[in-house]
Amino acid sequence: MGKVEYQAGSVIHSADDTVSSLDVILAGEVTLSCGVTVRNGYMIGLECLPGEEYGFTYTAETDTTVFTYNYNEKDDLPKIIKLNPKISVFLTGASVLGVHDMLEECDNAFKTAAGLFEKSQKDYEQFRLLTGETVKLPGVEALKPPVPWQPPEWEKEYFSDLFSQDPVLRKSFYPLGNGICTGVILHASGFLREISTALRSFLGYQEKTNHELEGMAMRSQAASSSSGGDVPVVHDAMNTILNFSGESLDVTLKFKELVEKYRKTPQHNDTSDEMRALRMEITTLFYQIYKAIFLKARNLSGIKDVPLEIRLFLMFGFVDEKLVGEENTVKLSELAWNYKPDPAGRVLTLYEWLCKIYDMKVEPSRNEFDLDYPSYLREERTRGNLSEKQERSLLKDPEARLDFEMTNLFTLGNRMTFGRVITFLPILDEVNILRDVDTSYLEYVKISEIIKKIRSIDFSCFCRETVYSNQKVGIVQEYIQKEILPVFILMPNFGSRCALWQEIEGRNRLTPARMLLPIMTGEDLEKNLIKLCGEFRWEMCKRMQGVHWNDVTDPSLTSVYFDYLQFYRKNHEISPETREKIKQQLAKANNNYRNCFVMDYILYISFETAGSPRLNKIARDIMFTYCPPSKEIRDQLASNPQYEETIKRYRVKVSAKVHTMDNLIKKIQATGRDVPEEITEQYGFLHR
Repeated sequence: MGKVEYQAGSVIHSADDTVSSLDVILAGEVTLSCGVTVRNGYMIGLECLPGEEYGFTYTAETDTTVFTYNYNEKDDLPKIIKLNPKISVFLTGASVLGVHDMLEECDNAFKTAAGLFEKSQKDYEQFRLLTGETVKLPGVEALKPPVPWQPPEWEKEYFSDLFSQDPVLRKSFYPLGNGICTGVILHASGFLREISTALRSFLGYQEKTNHELEGMAMRSQAASSSSGGDVPVVHDAMNTILNFSGESLDVTLKFKELVEKYRKTPQHNDTSDEMRALRMEITTLFYQIYKAIFLKARNLSGIKDVPLEIRLFLMFGFVDEKLVGEENTVKLSELAWNYKPDPAGRVLTLYEWLCKIYDMKVEPSRNEFDLDYPSYLREERTRGNLSEKQERSLLKDPEARLDFEMTNLFTLGNRMTFGRVITFLPILDEVNILRDVDTSYLEYVKISEIIKKIRSIDFSCFCRETVYSNQKVGIVQEYIQKEILPVFILMPNFGSRCALWQEIEGRNRLTPARMLLPIMTGEDLEKNLIKLCGEFRWEMCKRMQGVHWNDVTDPSLTSVYFDYLQFYRKNHEISPETREKIKQQLAKANNNYRNCFVMDYILYISFETAGSPRLNKIARDIMFTYCPPSKEIRDQLASNPQYEETIKRYRVKVSAKVHTMDNLIKKIQATGRDVPEEITEQYGFLHR
């Protein structure tokens, strides 16, 4: 609690920050990411409940001063108003103005959304005419007109009248009693939450519709590409790719011969010995050619400087338009030509990832024997295969690092994410494109949105416990949580599986996990990503616990779950029916405890946290203890008898930590020093 100053352009709160304070604007202007500007007297966070995300980003439009109050419970709001009788009139008028401006913005957002819907329908008619009505866009066809938000008319009129009579009310009505101010502000707070929800919905609708309109525009360009459109027409791709590679004539001719033989085979997924041998030969040459093309593309300063056919090859494993089919080639060309990287740098194509390895921005991934690159070189030296000088040289050799990554992560990960090991082939084939390219393509937005949704439920999934010390403010040792989001590497195939390749980089526990996904998939992406998060939970716990990962005397997620499955037959709390279900689950998981946990984790995230019980009591307690849901979900489930006791225990446990943190913050503030950002973030984490 105290006065804080922000320079113009500073972000006061990001949209995904957790609300734990109310910030009264004393001077300056603050703009919300929805376009509304709030001024003196407005309480930032008024439209939210404690523990929620802000939903909008708040940026200081001018140099701004705020006074911050703790906002940990809903009842803190009336207490804050009561503490400030001299400015309560000021706060009341500002809250009414905030309602007026937000209502106006919400109405405008709805009108814009409705206009975009009309535009999408008109543009789609023109698109169908352009393509001869042969091409359909399921995303556009699925669009429905936005549903207007209709609050009670009296409530709108009430705040409209308060706004229009604001000068009179500030002078002769609000000063009559603090209770009047409290009532108006609390009413404004509740109404603002409803407006904000509707506004975010309309803005989300606009974003989705604009995305479909952009996709339609790209498809329209592709449809007219033969007459000079922006996206080039792919023709004779294999010769373009092989010529660009610079590989020897023997290699290129052999590769062409093998691909032609494969293309002319009636059954591409045939599992005969002859077809297996053919696929193996193609695979060996494919990786050799991929490396040559990667190095050449890298030397040209980026993928944007290479022909479209090379982009298709690097992104999708595309080799021959005859193998992929004309319609798929057009769609893939649009995606490759208009590709935009993830601005956050967390979702990367394989080409982008290999660039990071080659440029020594990240360390190569571990191999199938769980050895990282330095450990692999050290072992090679121990075996006498390398001298100490060679080991030092290879450690910093970009091409050697690239070879290690391609031999391990690329070749093994490509086969793994493809999913059908026996018929695996790294070149893209229409036979293996099992769903429409547009809907199966995993652009970074799809992945980011689902991961955000999972984090809104299992808020501590990617948090690592670390020790923080700061002698300047008297902190000798404090355990804090640091969130480190994973990196997703898109393998160049149409696949069915996602894989957790490694949970940390080397031995550094504060590095991001590496997760592999096919760049196109016909599977349920959300379920696959929940599965990945479950696997990460298990493996990260094992990594942190070391040899004690299954020692129940040192309680952890893995040890308690291991104990539960190992002794479920003797557990008298488990009914005979439930024991039989656990037995069947173990059989389905091939008696693998990690796989059993992941099954339960999927049910927990998808159903349990939504108030739909699927787990037995013991499994549920383990999940709620070690993968607690967010405060919003806990509050919703608290009155349910099946979750009540577990949530009570969790609250007691966290309350003790909050109390300790409160004392630490007060102690630091008493010295007149600023509370370190790490401590503030940990305080926010405890309230999530």
